Amino acid sequence: YGGCDETLFKFRIDVRPSTIPGAGLGAFMTYLGSLHLDPKLRAINSRVIQRRRPHIPKTTNLITFRRQDGQLGTLKLTGEDLHGNDNNLYWPDTMLPLKASFEIPGRKRPAECDVHIVGDHIHDDPEFSAMKNRGDTNVKRVGHLEALLPSDYYPGKQAFELQSSIYVGRYGPLRRQDRKPESLFLCKSFIFQYE
Repeated sequence: YGGCDETLFKFRIDVRPSTIPGAGLGAFMTYLGSLHLDPKLRAINSRVIQRRRPHIPKTTNLITFRRQDGQLGTLKLTGEDLHGNDNNLYWPDTMLPLKASFEIPGRKRPAECDVHIVGDHIHDDPEFSAMKNRGDTNVKRVGHLEALLPSDYYPGKQAFELQSSIYVGRYGPLRRQDRKPESLFLCKSFIFQYE
């Protein structure tokens, strides 16, 4: 949550045989360059993001479940405005719940509750609306606020050139064809238990 959209770095992750003999697959990262935000939009974007705070609603949490084949899986809920605030994790200060406490006679501790500010147009931000509503609405937006267009960025100078990829480490079995079946683990467990 740096809140800085001025420079975006592009990387590509590849999965291919590891450089370590017998290690299976490895993950490799390749630097593709950087993109810099147009100076005219920098000041506007900075002002808009200063009026917002990161807030992660509970609906964004991953749900863990057990699949029919015995493997654990995770489920992420997605949908149009499912998490509120157009699914953006940077919320206007006025939309965040405030904590309030009040004294109750006869209790040692004060009672606490959440307070939400409501009203017509109280959460409106004209600068953010202007940034979000320009250009083609079907183009995928970038940046923390998801309001900037890819055309708002220009390519930066490549500070260094990588002739090869960086070896990140061993690749975890994320693809279905890389996973071992549950029966294999049961056989291994049986062998190690009774050796």
